[in-house]
Amino acid sequence: SLELYDYNYHHSFSSQKDTTYLLLYAASLLEGAIHHSPYNPQLKIAAIQTYATLHAPSRSLELYDDLGIKHIQLDSCAYLILPTLLHGGLYAEAVQLCASIINLHSTTSKDVGNYAAKSYENGLFTKTKEMMEFQCCNMNCSLTLLQAKGVIMDCAALIYSGDDSTHKKKGASSLSPFSSSVLPLGAKHGICGGDYDLERATKMIHDSYNFFSAPSIMTIASSSSTTTSTTKDDYSDNRDSTIYDFEILHHSTSPRNQDKEQQPNYYITTKEEIIQDSLLRGHAHNLLVRATLILSVAKPPKKGKVTKPDSILLSRCESLLQSVQNANLFASASCDGSNEDNNESNQGKKKEKKEEQMIQLNMWNSMIGLCRIIAVLTIGEEDVKNNGDSNSNNATDAKTATVSFNTLADRETKAASLLSIITEEINDAQKTFSHFSSSPSIVGEESDTAEVVCKLLSDRLVSLYLLLEIVGKLFVLYGWGKRKRMTREGAGKLADMALTLKSLIVDMRAALSNYPSLLHANQIDVNEGGGGGKGEDDDVDKQTMALLNEIYSNNDTTSSPSSGYSIHDIISSTDYAQSKEGKVMIENVIRNVLLSQRETKERVYPFLNQMVDILELYNVTD
Repeated sequence: SLELYDYNYHHSFSSQKDTTYLLLYAASLLEGAIHHSPYNPQLKIAAIQTYATLHAPSRSLELYDDLGIKHIQLDSCAYLILPTLLHGGLYAEAVQLCASIINLHSTTSKDVGNYAAKSYENGLFTKTKEMMEFQCCNMNCSLTLLQAKGVIMDCAALIYSGDDSTHKKKGASSLSPFSSSVLPLGAKHGICGGDYDLERATKMIHDSYNFFSAPSIMTIASSSSTTTSTTKDDYSDNRDSTIYDFEILHHSTSPRNQDKEQQPNYYITTKEEIIQDSLLRGHAHNLLVRATLILSVAKPPKKGKVTKPDSILLSRCESLLQSVQNANLFASASCDGSNEDNNESNQGKKKEKKEEQMIQLNMWNSMIGLCRIIAVLTIGEEDVKNNGDSNSNNATDAKTATVSFNTLADRETKAASLLSIITEEINDAQKTFSHFSSSPSIVGEESDTAEVVCKLLSDRLVSLYLLLEIVGKLFVLYGWGKRKRMTREGAGKLADMALTLKSLIVDMRAALSNYPSLLHANQIDVNEGGGGGKGEDDDVDKQTMALLNEIYSNNDTTSSPSSGYSIHDIISSTDYAQSKEGKVMIENVIRNVLLSQRETKERVYPFLNQMVDILELYNVTD
């Protein structure tokens, strides 16, 4: 079966190339089966996961769309594709899917209320009770609904809704959804340091009280400072994991199906992880919205002295500091919970996953530090609890223990000190990412460098960049602009931090240059012995043929140490692989993967380029 191919051979072959080719062959078998049985959902579900393993999110999305999932199935089956979209940089498609999920819940809430009322009027009390229990216990508490809200908030600034002619169309030669004249970051939605931030932040505050809107995740997060078992029990996991229980993916003898109580389903993120990630997103956007609102009412100093804050500024800064405290409490509790996992199988997770979490933590600490700088500059206070003082464990004392900075010089000195700490955090993140990206990404591994870049961009990088922009505008307000880099301590430290962040983003952009990973990982040179292509599609054709020739060649002698044969032995001894249809299917799979990975790169590049260009403005030398 294909699942046995995917699992057993991945752990048998020592060659990365063989692992990749095996997955390509497995995908070609599935494509051939779908060709002969185009309405078989099991085949498409299997193919979705195989392409996700090959880092081909666009093809996975096409197969998911072909399943025709709609209505209540969105709540139970969206998990099939949502992580793949986020890891593949298909943010607009992820937002569209999550918007459909929220719309489903909003519509269902109204319909159930109407039907329950009619049932009650007709004396069908049992039906009335069933419908109300379904709405209250399953729909309103849906885990998928919670996740959808967080994803929309994270990806809002990463979608572009301009002229339809700039979007990717099926069969179009250009895969870039952006026009050259439009800055993609925050083009239509989200907070991104632009002119519409205040208007958008104000709308988010208003919408946060509407349960069936994405910003309500901020209200939910505000009431959740820890991920206790009670919090986990508050949500209903409506995802249907039984869709994997068919012969092509289910084996009672497979190691991943042994001891299922300790080993969650291979393809399904745990309930605890979804709650933690979603609420952390809510906390992050609480910080962003409050920081944006503070910027709109911040007052510049007068005659070299700080201006006394009015009631509005004071209230907004206190709200920001409270949100910082809540966010740190939640993040600390989440980290403590993850460290308590003594499961041997979980302890053996790949090192790359731990490094990704370290980068996330560095960026999170940097966000918290920037929020504290905003409070220090505007009202001269910071929350001592977030200083990293291990002796300060009393939450009640932390609320009242604040340090005041009453002079402009004190505030600048404190801000410079915090910026130095943040710069170190970003330096650590860059070192970790450089080490992570220097190791070749193996197709089928849990983490791929490009996937990590896509995830970091939506989860942390945009938020960190926005907070830096807000701090930069406050510095300008205080007379410490970019041109004061050499004369003002605060301006110099801010420039150092901005350029360090730019360097990290440049490294992330460089990591994407390895896409398509099929070519990079297997050292295929498509330029050798030819050129003069007619465009991007012609390049893909050359790349496809180069890989196809490599798969069917017998030059590679790498073999499995346990069995003594190579992937070429499998290809040469399998009738389907040698048939005309088999070769066509393998060729189609290669082309699908190449096109999909190229689209990931072209989707993410514009955002990274924009941030790099703006951060470079801090590089003032005179």
